[in-house]
Amino acid sequence: MAITLSRLFAESETNYNIRLIAGQKGMKSLVRWVHMVEDSEVPGFLHGNELIFTTGIAHRGSGWIISFVKSLQSHGAIGLILNVGPYISEIPQPVMEYCDDNEFPLFTIPWEMRLIDVSFDFCHRIIANEEQETSNAAAFRNLIFSPENKDAYVQALERKGFHNKGSYTLMLIDAVKNENFLLGNEWHNMKFSIQSVLKNVDKPICIFVQENHLVVIGSGVDEEEMAVYAGLLIEKLFAGLEDVQISVGISETVTGYSEMNACYRQAMTASNTAQLQNRRILRYQNTGLYKLIYAVEDTSILKRYTEEILGKIIGYDALHNTDYFNTLKSYLQNNGSIQKVSAQMNVHRNTINYKMKFIRESLDINLDNECIAGLWLAFNIKEILEK
Repeated sequence: MAITLSRLFAESETNYNIRLIAGQKGMKSLVRWVHMVEDSEVPGFLHGNELIFTTGIAHRGSGWIISFVKSLQSHGAIGLILNVGPYISEIPQPVMEYCDDNEFPLFTIPWEMRLIDVSFDFCHRIIANEEQETSNAAAFRNLIFSPENKDAYVQALERKGFHNKGSYTLMLIDAVKNENFLLGNEWHNMKFSIQSVLKNVDKPICIFVQENHLVVIGSGVDEEEMAVYAGLLIEKLFAGLEDVQISVGISETVTGYSEMNACYRQAMTASNTAQLQNRRILRYQNTGLYKLIYAVEDTSILKRYTEEILGKIIGYDALHNTDYFNTLKSYLQNNGSIQKVSAQMNVHRNTINYKMKFIRESLDINLDNECIAGLWLAFNIKEILEK
């Protein structure tokens, strides 16, 4: 996760005599970068989640501070450090009240402190935290795809709270916009927003992009908690975007590094199944028959199975321009209810009865329990392969 204000300022009072005077509740905000801003017109280069320094050199008195703070917050800044000295001698009480009410941290730093040293230190720590995130992501990728190399990453992960004997749950998110998956670079652009949504999670979390999937791994996080996080991400990032289809797959909760590959495959299965079923969030334990299908890595086996079970009816439809395939599929989906099949296909029930008789007698498809199980499996496999 990106560094929070509270972590960034952990030793600031001792090292730089920086004091927090208002906005304590905003200290969990994530910090993107540090800027010096003196102009009352807040510049447009702020992207959000910046920490601002100012000396007040461009102003007189203290009446400007309240409007400056409001402008900073409206541009997405998450805190302000006032360099108290010849240009800022006092901070009006209304400013501190506003910062408290709006959870906007307000700090003071003495004039004699060199701001260049403080900003350099803060920027260095932000960069170091990003490098650590990249290192954590690389370690988890290796645990997933090259588990034989895990010993090279154990110590780094242990230092960040990801212990080998800890419990882990993996979440994989896919997003489809205008029938195209969100690409890796699009996920990267959203990563800071994703971290901001999860900023209150008090357990070790690793977030990274793998191909076109967003991966979230939580230590000490169970499946139910991960589903809550998924709901938050959907609500905060994708609410109202009707052209974006989200599918989230959540693995089972496992213990130790050795299960990371299994977690990834489980979450992938759940995400793919969610897409097929038009569901937003799905746990692996609820994927049912799809567990077996996705466990078969050799798709040629699956293709041969569908051809063996469904080849005759598909071939007949193609040759005679009929729809026995769809009739049979609807029959299975509706548990053999002729009335429901009739309503779904918008044809008379006598027509459905005739078609089902033809399927049994002419296409030699015996609808006993064993046959139905094989057909249902084949229909699901075909749907997956076509996706």
